[in-house]
Amino acid sequence: MLRVVRDAAARGAPNMSLGRAVHRVTGELADWLGLDAGHVAVGKRADVVVLDPTRLVAELDVPHLAPMPFFDGFERLVNQGCGAVQEVVVGGQRAVVDGELAGELGARRIGSVLTAAPR
Repeated sequence: MLRVVRDAAARGAPNMSLGRAVHRVTGELADWLGLDAGHVAVGKRADVVVLDPTRLVAELDVPHLAPMPFFDGFERLVNQGCGAVQEVVVGGQRAVVDGELAGELGARRIGSVLTAAPR
């Protein structure tokens, strides 16, 4: 979605601001699902993704088979990151650093399961 919005603006036919697009895939979606997430504010979860919008390329839409860590012989469909995600901070701990998974990722628990609020 962020790539589509960015490309529309570059063509001179914007459909929404990039800030609005980010809100749609973070805060708006979290609110709709009833999750305590999706907003950067004092006292809220400290989960943040920093991405390079110039690396949001069409190849992101093409899934690839990749081995599953810790499950020898099993594969899963994944979308290649193409280096777009530069940093990920979950619960104040870095999970992706300079576009690479943090070395301790998988060796210790980072973050927690989100549960939806009852409707």
